[in-house]
Amino acid sequence: MYPNFYPTYAGVSEPVGHWCPRDPKRPDLIPNRFNALLQNEATLWDSIAASGGLQACCRAKIYTSPPWVTPPDGAKRINQVGAIALPSPNDLDTLIWSYEMPEGYDGCLTGVMCIYNGGTGGVFVEGSTDLNWRFSCNAFWLDGFGNIQTQLGSTQDPWSNDSGTIILQSGQNIRAWVNRSSASAGTIVGGNIIAGMFGWRWPR
Repeated sequence: MYPNFYPTYAGVSEPVGHWCPRDPKRPDLIPNRFNALLQNEATLWDSIAASGGLQACCRAKIYTSPPWVTPPDGAKRINQVGAIALPSPNDLDTLIWSYEMPEGYDGCLTGVMCIYNGGTGGVFVEGSTDLNWRFSCNAFWLDGFGNIQTQLGSTQDPWSNDSGTIILQSGQNIRAWVNRSSASAGTIVGGNIIAGMFGWRWPR
């Protein structure tokens, strides 16, 4: 009534055993093509393990020191800086710059810079929420950098982030934003908004 066979499918070989032992109480559970696929995948992983694991197959770099602590051989500096004119007071996030991590490279953020270089009138009061700098990674704000209400660092000396505490991965898009509140319309006038990101990237 329940034939014990493996249907034949192109590219799927018939396994010797299967991952779902026959249950004598459930004769309706016969081996099928999914058992064959699972067995083939298990055989593949067995061969990878016998060859030394993924480390041997993928030949990933092995670093003597964590690459986010000490820049390894082949590392390249990240010095991303941009400036825009003071945006309109509209409570909206305005893009300053965008940086995409190159494919095949991971990296770390070691310092940032957030500066308002002054204008033709008014005074920017730090912490007033008139200006808010933000750094995003893909669709999320970077932890601790999503609502910066004060200036950080300078063009000569960026604010340090304790060497590599924020890790960046290949293909991620990092963006710097500024949000000018509508309440700042009469308090700050003119000038430029500057943002920077510093660190390094290394080959995977």
